[in-house]
Amino acid sequence: MMTTFNKYAIAGLLALSSVSLSVLVPGGPIETRSFSHINPIILGVFNTFLTSLSIISLLIVYFVLKQKYWASIISAVCGVSYFLVYGLDLARIFPVSPDKLLRS
Repeated sequence: MMTTFNKYAIAGLLALSSVSLSVLVPGGPIETRSFSHINPIILGVFNTFLTSLSIISLLIVYFVLKQKYWASIISAVCGVSYFLVYGLDLARIFPVSPDKLLRS
């Protein structure tokens, strides 16, 4: 069983990761560079994965707070997925836009 601290820590990290990643989805509120050079199917699958990961993470927060056992398993899968997305991005595995990122 999860302790109260673990329950809130997992829920908080899932929510934070979801929001942090969802604003970076290509075509989203922050990532406005052109990705037209990438095959639309690949970009669509990538965006669908990122968006689904964010939505699932937000939905699972409720069940983590209710201390459902299966929610801890799904949250672990989400955590590994976030780790892989950020790790692969840092390793420059994902295609990048030739446009410069505008900073405000």
